[in-house]
Amino acid sequence: MIIRIKYILKVNKCNFIEYISSLEESDIEAFYAIYVQYAKFEPTPGQYSSSLGPLQIFLKDIYADFSPILDCEGRVTASDYVYVYTLLMHYTCVQNPSKYFHNICENLPEIVQQYIAAFFEQTVDGLQLTRDCLRQAILNIYSNTDEYSFLVPVIAKNSTPDRLNMHRSVSCSSSITTTSVSNDGINCSSPSLTDNNKNVSIIVSAAVENTKTVSQQRERISAISEIQICAPPTPKTELLELRTRELLGLRAQLETERYEKTVLEEQILENESLINALSKENIVKKKQLSVLKATLENECEDEHNFEPKEFEKMKRRLINELSNKEAMLSERNEQLQELRAEHSKLDEKFKMSEKHVLVCMDRINELEQRLNNLMELLSEKCKEIEYLKQDKVELQQCLQEVRSELQNGREVLNASSDLLNTSLLQSSMNTTPENLATSVIDKQLREKEMENDQLRSALEFNSQQKENIEKQLQQLLFKFQLANPENSSSQLKMLQIIGQGMEQLTVSKGVEQQRVNELQ
Repeated sequence: MIIRIKYILKVNKCNFIEYISSLEESDIEAFYAIYVQYAKFEPTPGQYSSSLGPLQIFLKDIYADFSPILDCEGRVTASDYVYVYTLLMHYTCVQNPSKYFHNICENLPEIVQQYIAAFFEQTVDGLQLTRDCLRQAILNIYSNTDEYSFLVPVIAKNSTPDRLNMHRSVSCSSSITTTSVSNDGINCSSPSLTDNNKNVSIIVSAAVENTKTVSQQRERISAISEIQICAPPTPKTELLELRTRELLGLRAQLETERYEKTVLEEQILENESLINALSKENIVKKKQLSVLKATLENECEDEHNFEPKEFEKMKRRLINELSNKEAMLSERNEQLQELRAEHSKLDEKFKMSEKHVLVCMDRINELEQRLNNLMELLSEKCKEIEYLKQDKVELQQCLQEVRSELQNGREVLNASSDLLNTSLLQSSMNTTPENLATSVIDKQLREKEMENDQLRSALEFNSQQKENIEKQLQQLLFKFQLANPENSSSQLKMLQIIGQGMEQLTVSKGVEQQRVNELQ
């Protein structure tokens, strides 16, 4: 009980959570959430599962020998709060000293500091801090620290004067004094404080008020010690002191056992309430199960109570359904045969269209080649025509010059009649080669014009053939619904549409063959 008061004082001094009057009322998870910020503990990443809480990770990482008892929700039970708070104090004071917690310990009462020092003396030598070791260390504090120092924090405010008189009326024997003082101290620290949930501040104030009484007791004890120095100890007194120490340890152990017993009783009550709730739910489920069994039995009885007429009706109905299914199957077979016939026809059409498209492609290539040749020939003829036009212009210029000279000569010859004949003969002789040249040039021009007319007629014929082929291609595309004739204006577009149609035909052919294979 005294150790629990010490931890309550320590927890309240930290100011991490609200003021508590017992360790079981504290929220240890909330306390640890603030505690870890000052303790500067960093767990090893990725070593533990995500289902463990921060406090459990701390205990597994630092104090692996201590295994806390967990409840159904995976949290530390209230019975282990004393041990967990002890380990938290041990970490910040011994393993990883913190100035913040050191200042808190210095502000605690002197008697509490004596308890903490006595506890640390037992855990400094590398002791494995298991549950049993912690319990034994807490129990050993009673025998290792000054016995009379326990009186300071445990004398309650409601102590009666009779008890104080009992403390004052100490006998001369040291063993009797030790026994009476210790018994009174333990009786004052009975579990009634825990059961009644008394405030720790009341206990501390009572200890301060009774400081004078304790000083008087210490004076009497010093007087008794002087008497003990004068009287040598006997084996009986030594044995009595030993038994007294054992009794103190057993009483402290009894207090801890009582505390654990109360916690376990609370857990038993919780489990009993849970069992009652589950039993009620089980009763409800059993009732539902009985109702379902009754309905199932009724259905089974209804099935067994069928009359023969109903079986005949069911038989006839099944026969009718079977006949309907057979009729549907025959219809499906007929549809399958029709689809196969259509598939064969489409396959033949596809092959014919492939051949026709190949022929059309060959003719288109031939026509394009002929068109290219004619275009080259036309360009050559156009060049020749241009050259001839240039020659014609030059000849016309020459003719104009000759005609101008002839006109000048005629004007001279008109002066006399005698010279007229000679001039006429000369002019006739001069005009004859001119007429011959012009006639030759005119003939050549007529020949070139005839050749041009032939080339124009050939081009017109080729263009008509090209238009006829385009019309046939458009009709073919419209026939197989590949594109509208209005949209297929250019040869390139028509060829692209034909290529797409060929691809679609090949895909549809593959699909039809697959369907035929599946139907077979």
